[in-house]
Amino acid sequence: MDARGYTYTMTVDQAAALLHVRPATVRRWLRCGKMHGHYLHGPTLRGWRVTNREVDRLLGKEAPPIDYERILARLAEIYEHSSRLTGGRMPTETVAEIISHAREERAQQIERALRGDPVA
Repeated sequence: MDARGYTYTMTVDQAAALLHVRPATVRRWLRCGKMHGHYLHGPTLRGWRVTNREVDRLLGKEAPPIDYERILARLAEIYEHSSRLTGGRMPTETVAEIISHAREERAQQIERALRGDPVA
C-alpha cells in the first residue's frame, strides 16, 4: 500500500522488479496460486495484473534459510551407516535421495513463508 493507503495494480514486470525476481517467476507464482492477481483479456490490455498489497505481502515474508548443518549431519549419518553395509562405498542412489529431499524441504519452507505460516 502506498503512503496514502491506496491500492493500485501493476504489471508482472513491475512486480518482478519490486520482488527482485524474474517476470517468469511471478507468472509461475500467479498460475500456481502462490501469488494472487487478475488476468486481463481485453483487446488492448492483456496479461496479469497484481496489486501493490500482494507485492507488499510477499515482501513482508522471508523464506527461512536452509539448515545446512542439519543436512550435513544427516549426510554423515547416512554415509556412516551405508559404509558399514557396503564396505565403505556410498551408493549413488542415497546421495541422489538426500539431494532430492533437501530440495523438497526448501520448496516447502518457501511455500510456508509465502502462505505466511509461522516458521517452525
